[in-house]
Amino acid sequence: MSRLPRFPVEGRCLCGAASYVLAASPLAVYACHCRDCQRFASGPYAIGIIVNRKDMVFPQPAALASTQRRGDSGRIVRQFACAQCGTRLWHEADHAPDTIILRAGTLDEPGWARPAVHSWTRSRLPWVDLGDEPQFAGAVPSRDVLYDAWRAWLDAGET
Repeated sequence: MSRLPRFPVEGRCLCGAASYVLAASPLAVYACHCRDCQRFASGPYAIGIIVNRKDMVFPQPAALASTQRRGDSGRIVRQFACAQCGTRLWHEADHAPDTIILRAGTLDEPGWARPAVHSWTRSRLPWVDLGDEPQFAGAVPSRDVLYDAWRAWLDAGET
């Protein structure tokens, strides 16, 4: 079994009004355990998929709601959700305008989106097993850490 699906892959919000196609493999997949992500995911962490903005296709116009907030890192983050059902689809940061971070749960088939790194583990829930992946108590030092860990996971071969 391959670690990645055959691209393109599709995703959508809960009500189906906002959909997207991811045309190519992501740059990285990670789990964020910060309190904001726990709240947004209504779970122990959120799984982010960093993708090139140019690889995202939106087959039909959809009404989106956007909000801005300052993350724990201090950076401004813009979040985008379906205006009808409120499903958070992705977010983007000013410091990385060529990428967006999809929420793995919005993929039609999210099983391949296994995190290669865990960030903000100082706020992880005590019963969450982090496995052997690299872990950071706060923010990762740079996105290169995420990209390198993701490539290493892919290069490790079969699941």
